[in-house]
Amino acid sequence: MRGAKWVSFMTWAYAEKPVMTALLAKQYTIAGSNSDALANPAGLAFAEALSKNPKIILYDADRRNPSFSERISLLAQYALRYKKSQAGNPYDAEIYTKTTHLLQEMAWKTVGDNFGK
Repeated sequence: MRGAKWVSFMTWAYAEKPVMTALLAKQYTIAGSNSDALANPAGLAFAEALSKNPKIILYDADRRNPSFSERISLLAQYALRYKKSQAGNPYDAEIYTKTTHLLQEMAWKTVGDNFGK
């Protein structure tokens, strides 16, 4: 498709290995630079949400897969694509509203911090 841009999906660190966040971000950035692609910074947004509220439960029981992976990745993808925030959107996807608002804010912040708003 003419004018299309490839976007990769930056994943998140395991709960017991938060250092993975920086390593994953670096590798996705290198891959994107080498292929003229963008990276959906879902993993960075996920880490931002955890740093903002360490008590928030974002992982499934296996401590590797996040329970809200689809939500944060879609929020980051929206911010990346449209250069707009979903912060304040009343739809909470049947997730606790404070958690939804935190995910919205962190997706927007992460995209802005890494790609400019």
